[in-house]
Amino acid sequence: MKNKLIITTILVSTLISSCNTKTTKKNVSDLNFTGNVKTVKEISFSALDKFGEIVKNKHERENSWEHDSFLILNNKGNIEQYNSYNPDGSLHKRAVCKYDNNDNKIETLEYNPDGSVDMKHTYKYDKNNNLIENNCFTSFNYYHNGWLYMKWTYKYDDEGNRIETKEYDSNGRLRVRWTNEYDDYGNATKNNGYDSNGSQFMNYIQTYKYDNQGNKIECKKFNSEGNLVEKFTYKYDNKCNEIESNQYNSKDSLEVSLSYKYDYDQKNNWIKRISFKNNIPKFIIEREIEYFE
Repeated sequence: MKNKLIITTILVSTLISSCNTKTTKKNVSDLNFTGNVKTVKEISFSALDKFGEIVKNKHERENSWEHDSFLILNNKGNIEQYNSYNPDGSLHKRAVCKYDNNDNKIETLEYNPDGSVDMKHTYKYDKNNNLIENNCFTSFNYYHNGWLYMKWTYKYDDEGNRIETKEYDSNGRLRVRWTNEYDDYGNATKNNGYDSNGSQFMNYIQTYKYDNQGNKIECKKFNSEGNLVEKFTYKYDNKCNEIESNQYNSKDSLEVSLSYKYDYDQKNNWIKRISFKNNIPKFIIEREIEYFE
């Protein structure tokens, strides 16, 4: 079986939500690598269909919150440093991580381009190495008596599935709470969100279906009355990379279709991805992956 390394952007670690349902030591998400990866450089371009050939156009990202990146990992597969870059190539943010002897991430420091600290995260774990606490400090709070900016706590079932997430403000007041339900295979099947008064602030319920490899193949969103609002379906290649996603409205009519084409290196990690929207090429992402010898 392939030794999969799953990593994600560290700088979005503050955006903890009910979508993060499993135990996470490294803020792991949906970038799956095989082999002993050392560094990953990723650059995005808009795509242009020129004389029947899809070529790179402008240096830009699909979403404004996304950035080109450079990851540095140790030989255990832990992210030690993450750099994000602006479209002109200048540094946007730099994050450095520390781990304990169990490879649990215990600290993340996020730096501004001038080298000053922007945010600090500290993490705590239970005896089963489940993340149970994430404390966030801003630069001002960090350098003035270590005042807390935000805090998240987590609870798990006996199988290690995250069943509850609570978010607190700097005064220790509960802001929101998320709950999750699972199937017999540990796949999240339903999630809900509640405000500080216990009222459901998510006026919808999401349900999920998965294939035998644990890939999400369907997501349905229902309103408070139980009526379907929208549906998403997903398809994958034999390397578990998403190759198609479709969005349907409440009448089950197709609204948006996204698809992806990949080029792979000798380690079966993709090094080029072309994304299409309704069969029109939109973006090209290129990667340079370096491996430990």
